[in-house]
Amino acid sequence: MIAELAMPDPDTHMPTSALQTGETHDFNDCWPAATPELSVLVPTYKDSADRLLQALGNCTDTSRVEVIIYDDGSADPELTEHIRKAVKAFTGAACLVTCAENKGRSAGRNRLQDLSRSDWLLFLDADMVPDDPKFLTNYLEVSATQTLPALIVGGFSLNQAHPTPQNELHWAQSIRSECLSAALRNENPG
Repeated sequence: MIAELAMPDPDTHMPTSALQTGETHDFNDCWPAATPELSVLVPTYKDSADRLLQALGNCTDTSRVEVIIYDDGSADPELTEHIRKAVKAFTGAACLVTCAENKGRSAGRNRLQDLSRSDWLLFLDADMVPDDPKFLTNYLEVSATQTLPALIVGGFSLNQAHPTPQNELHWAQSIRSECLSAALRNENPG
């Protein structure tokens, strides 16, 4: 079945069918005119994405992406205002969707996919920080070479994190698996 594209709402520039009761939408000045090649989708619950937005804003090619933050019912006005300010300050197109009630992780991710305006989706956690100024460019370059549907799965690095007694075990496991290059992970994906 092929879904029909809904006309964008003139106020939010999102598909009209995607707007739901109980949501508020805040977007920056770049949002309305953007035609993103990549949608960066960030579900969050009681966690600020302001540091992530600031780091993404320092990356190259922000004009080619949109960032959508979905606050899944945190119900914290101070947190919402923090994220709203970060959205307004972001150098590319950015939008905050705040849901009045918590609907769960998978529902949040599904909403983000519904709201995206690009064929390419990159899901990030609100607490991550890219450690390379070409972070977005790298994803854009890979997606530009694809002629068929594809999935890009990335690992992560710990360059922006520091080991603590609370994360020491996870740190050690990550260094030996998730923090390897894609080529090394592909040799033994198990």
